[in-house]
Amino acid sequence: MKRPMALLLIGLLFLCGAVVGIVGTHLYYGHRLRQPGGLADLALQVESRRLTRQLDLRPDQQEALAAIVADTREEITGIRHDVVGRLRTLRDRATVRLEAVLDAEQKEKLHRLRRGRGRAFEDFLGE
Repeated sequence: MKRPMALLLIGLLFLCGAVVGIVGTHLYYGHRLRQPGGLADLALQVESRRLTRQLDLRPDQQEALAAIVADTREEITGIRHDVVGRLRTLRDRATVRLEAVLDAEQKEKLHRLRRGRGRAFEDFLGE
C-alpha cells in the first residue's frame, strides 16, 4: 500500500514540475516578445550565439558581430515603429468605416469591445 502511494506522489510531483516548467517558459517568452524589439530581438540574440559557436569566432570577430547585431537591431526598431504607426492608422480607418454602417447601440457595443481589447492590440504591436 505504501509503495503505490509513493509512486503516485512521485508521478504527481513530476507532473507538477512539468506544468510549472511549461507555464514558466510560456510566460518568459511571452514577456520577452512584448519587450522592445520583440521577436526580432530574440531572434538576433539566438542567431548571434549560434554563429559565435558554430563559426568558432575569435574575440575580435565576436565584437564585430555584436556591432553588426546592434546596428541591425536599430534598423529593425525603426522599421517596427513605422509599421506600428501604419497598423494603428489601418485599425482607426477600419473602425471609422465600420461605425458608418452601425446603429447607435452597435457603436456603443463596439466601443466597449475596443476598450476591453485595446490592450491586446497594443500587446500584439509590442508597445
